[in-house]
Amino acid sequence: MSQIPPARPGHSSTPSATPHAGHSDTGHSDTGHSNTGHSNTGHPHAKGHAHGHHAARDYALTPLNVYWEMTQACALACQHCRAEAMPLPHPEQLTYAESLELLDQILEFGQPFPQLILTGGDPLERPDLFALIDAARDRKIGVSITPAATASLTRDVLVKLKAHGIDGLGLSLDGGQASTHDAIRGVPGTFQRTMQAVQWAGELEIPVQVNTLAAAETQHEIPAIFELLQCFRARGLYHVAVEWRSLIPLFFKEGG
Repeated sequence: MSQIPPARPGHSSTPSATPHAGHSDTGHSDTGHSNTGHSNTGHPHAKGHAHGHHAARDYALTPLNVYWEMTQACALACQHCRAEAMPLPHPEQLTYAESLELLDQILEFGQPFPQLILTGGDPLERPDLFALIDAARDRKIGVSITPAATASLTRDVLVKLKAHGIDGLGLSLDGGQASTHDAIRGVPGTFQRTMQAVQWAGELEIPVQVNTLAAAETQHEIPAIFELLQCFRARGLYHVAVEWRSLIPLFFKEGG
């Protein structure tokens, strides 16, 4: 594996770049970030950054988003994991050098560049994550991320993500209470970690999009999810989006 250069704190600003239906915060069969109510930015909260999102977009040539499942490694055990996440990285995971080649492929789409959504698995499991974010930003590619809500997702990590120029954060919230969400994500405590991450992101003014799995097990709790997000806005955390992406239902029942 290629040597990983050090990432630069405070930076301001599969090997294919074809558009991909990614996942939510855990590397699973969620469709990632929507662009509801926003224009030409890929992530719903990437508002006119100075990295090329100004030219008219021909969607036949340049996709809005590129989802990169950069690792299968993840500490969660979600029922609906399309990415087949596992505790350790896949042995054929892209190296750092191969990852740079992928970023260069994205440039071939031309202006305006697609928004790059870093997914997985859990992108926080990649030791070269921040170096790759810097490399994408150096190429004027906007970057958003959908990390897993694990013990690795700390406030310090969110501070570092913002310092390296992340445009937005995607998190999954599949129920209005811990029992529903944690049952789907497979690890107790995931609901509380998600709520804490939303709180921190709001305090840090990192735009957040919430992804919700639409399924028989979750549909009755969508109003409660909405109320939870409204509470964050009531506390003045206006960077938390109260709209969310409803994901493909995976648990089917007869007559449903």
